[in-house]
Amino acid sequence: MNLIILTVKEVSNEVLKRYLHGKYSPDDYQQVKTWFEKTESGDSLDEFIHKNWQEFEDQYPGKDLNSILQKIQRQIYLDERRQKNTLWNFYRQVAAVLLFPILLVTAYLFMNNNNFHGSAWVEIHSPAGARTQFALPDGSSGWLNSGSSIRYASGFTDRRVKISGEAYFDVVNKNSRKFIVETSALDITVLGTKFNVAAYPEDDFTEVVLEEGKVKLDGRNKTFSKSLSPDEMFVLYSNKKRGEVSQVDAGLHSAWKDGKLVFRDEPLPGVLKKMERWYNVQFVMEDEQLKTYIYQATFKDETLEEVMRLLAFTAPISYEIQDRKLNSDGTYSTKTIIIRKNNEVK
Repeated sequence: MNLIILTVKEVSNEVLKRYLHGKYSPDDYQQVKTWFEKTESGDSLDEFIHKNWQEFEDQYPGKDLNSILQKIQRQIYLDERRQKNTLWNFYRQVAAVLLFPILLVTAYLFMNNNNFHGSAWVEIHSPAGARTQFALPDGSSGWLNSGSSIRYASGFTDRRVKISGEAYFDVVNKNSRKFIVETSALDITVLGTKFNVAAYPEDDFTEVVLEEGKVKLDGRNKTFSKSLSPDEMFVLYSNKKRGEVSQVDAGLHSAWKDGKLVFRDEPLPGVLKKMERWYNVQFVMEDEQLKTYIYQATFKDETLEEVMRLLAFTAPISYEIQDRKLNSDGTYSTKTIIIRKNNEVK
């Protein structure tokens, strides 16, 4: 005795005929769809049509088995599209109904932000490889460099900003009220001024460069207190309690906000660190001697490949740009560039 096992219950001839004529119930549709999707092989489908071929031939004279199967598959596809459109219209109507109360709640919270001051925060983030302009509630403005963010309490009544990364601030004077920028290493207090601050968590230093006005710097735990004048830079290293002040061209340190990548007597490791953030890539140096190479250059709107060619032209280095790899979660890895010493004589 032969035993035939089907993974799904075979639909009846009447159900399939109703489906082909478009006069079917939701249950009929689900039976046919499930049968087509779950049957272990097309052989059982062929067998079913052949078994009932006389009846199908009477209704579809001159058509072969494949035509009937294709018609069923096409009808299933059209029904699926119709159901998706119906669901989309339903969700869109639900969203329209829900949107109004959400807007009311948002407006209420905005108008009553003083009732929860200190518990709600606003954060502005600049993605890797981008520069982002921002405006603050008091009229101050600025730019965030690649991978940087600022955070402040909703309402901004205390004019206090927390920063991670690099930012340029153009602070307006508001009735001599203080404006404070907090970093992990120090606080910057101003009234109205323009300055640049770099405080990336992965760096071992915090840097403040003053362009206009005056700023006051206070270290954590009152370890130091400094004041800066225009074109002065203060650098505090994580392993030191007091920082160093030096004369600089402030415009060069904030040129990044204008789309310029500037290097002035910069060792290659520093050049590559800035380029990693600028282009959202990763560099690997294969020779320690490369760290002694010094660069002086200004780039604007050049692509990564153009900058790499110019760097290789001015120093004995070669590079290899590796393809990005697909990660297990579906994302792609950061582009990696290998830097080597070029021993060839030009």
